[in-house]
Amino acid sequence: MSEPTLQDCINYMRSQIKQMEKHPRNYEFNLPYYRKTVELLEKAQRPHGEWIPCSERLPEKYGVYLATNSEGDVYEYDYNKFTVHDGKGSFLGRDVIAWMPLPKPYREEGDEK
Repeated sequence: MSEPTLQDCINYMRSQIKQMEKHPRNYEFNLPYYRKTVELLEKAQRPHGEWIPCSERLPEKYGVYLATNSEGDVYEYDYNKFTVHDGKGSFLGRDVIAWMPLPKPYREEGDEK
């Protein structure tokens, strides 16, 4: 058996989460840790600023994100108003194929705000 890849670990953790979600009371302490582990593994796997396909996953929290459609348009969208139908994303009637978190604001070096 070969060494598991990072994606193998993520997939395994997701499968464990699905099993735990069937009996959330039994795993209420563990579930947040498993979810956070998956989130951190996914961040480690993806360079900052890279598009995340909607078919792969959607944002876990409501908020404002960057989105792109199949025509290459890029816009900000409020995930609170985002809908999914048949595995495809839509925002205000536009197809969304990928998204990414907004970048952090620019700060001058040494700026501690």
